[in-house]
Amino acid sequence: MRTFLDWLQKCQFETQCRETQLAAGRCPEKRAPAYVRNDAAIAAAKLRYGVNIGQLFAYNFPQANSWHQFNSMTVDFLAYVSHLIGLGQ
Repeated sequence: MRTFLDWLQKCQFETQCRETQLAAGRCPEKRAPAYVRNDAAIAAAKLRYGVNIGQLFAYNFPQANSWHQFNSMTVDFLAYVSHLIGLGQ
């Protein structure tokens, strides 16, 4: 338990120091290209999902299958984003 608490305290100290450095104007560290691409893919997926849901509610909402379409779009979006962040199957 002591080892875990020491590790946790070290992580907290490092995070607190980094926050202080950023608040003081230090530039953030450069991100790996894979993370930049992944963030772009997530942002694009969020945009597509938002547009699709907007169109669904603007044009199709009164129809009987609207909730099924909403559910399907949401599940597809969440599955894709889960895959991108490494939680997908």
